[in-house]
Amino acid sequence: MRATVSFDVGVDRVPETMRCLVVEEAHILGSAIERLEGVSCETLAKDIDEVLGKLHEAAHQLHQYRDMLVGFERDRFETILPQPAPRQDLVENMLQVKQAAEDMKRFDSFLGKVGQEDEEEDDNSEEG
Repeated sequence: MRATVSFDVGVDRVPETMRCLVVEEAHILGSAIERLEGVSCETLAKDIDEVLGKLHEAAHQLHQYRDMLVGFERDRFETILPQPAPRQDLVENMLQVKQAAEDMKRFDSFLGKVGQEDEEEDDNSEEG
């Protein structure tokens, strides 16, 4: 079973944090070597299978750590600074806002007229 671990760390601590994770994989690789060195003829196939599993897991983790570090470095140096919006888009957006405001005023006026007509009808029906 695998799990994803997510946490925040200061930018200046990233290399040391990643180094700690890599050193942990080194311990796993060291134990795999010790296992191979102490292998017996009776359990040879089983021992090799277990060592290969540890090697595979450690290699997988190291690939992930490398990819994370490469991505981190790339992000540090390729940070895209905010760019000003093109003037044309700003003008178009302002025109759209003005048009929407005018549409709302017309709609409000329409609703006002409908409300007045309803009141007039109610007044006429009460009188008659």
